[in-house]
Amino acid sequence: MSAREVEIRSQRSDAVRNRMEIIRVAQTHFRERGMDASLDAIAREAGVGAGTLYRHFATRDDLIAAVLDVHDEAMVSRIAEIDEIADPGEALEAWQTALEGYFSGYRGFVGPFGQALDTKYSAIANACKWLISTSARLLQAAQTTGSARSDLRGEDVYLSVLTVAWASQAASAEAVDGMRRIIRRGIAGPRSRDASLDDHAQGC
Repeated sequence: MSAREVEIRSQRSDAVRNRMEIIRVAQTHFRERGMDASLDAIAREAGVGAGTLYRHFATRDDLIAAVLDVHDEAMVSRIAEIDEIADPGEALEAWQTALEGYFSGYRGFVGPFGQALDTKYSAIANACKWLISTSARLLQAAQTTGSARSDLRGEDVYLSVLTVAWASQAASAEAVDGMRRIIRRGIAGPRSRDASLDDHAQGC
């Protein structure tokens, strides 16, 4: 191997290390300070210049999308667990809980994910497509058994959970619990509502 080849490999290794360190630091900053955290501060803590950060991530959305890729790994594992739930209605409720936790993982997550729905080609819009498609898949399974209303779409589930996550940033836990119950009752189909009424009658 020539000296030039060694130099090129070293540069590539440095670039990979820099990228990983920027993402690691960005995770902390976004979690603690929100999605509008200073990119210059992220670069400084990662030990790189602002120019290096922007070479790897041309826009803030690109950096957020890279952080989401890491965040998605845990979500993929959770989806695999949800897919093992036999009852489609219970699986849909478990997905709503997991999705709310996903949105609540970082301060300021809710705003960018809501805005991304109006932009077809942003990095965040591309990142959230699979969340909507998973919502649609689990919703459709619940609809076939009457566990969810037939007139809903995956995007409706996505937005309803996003609303609860947004409320949790400002409202009391009691108020958020109430909102969550109302929304889930609104999503529930006749089978789920009948089961709820039966449980209530037995309790009486």
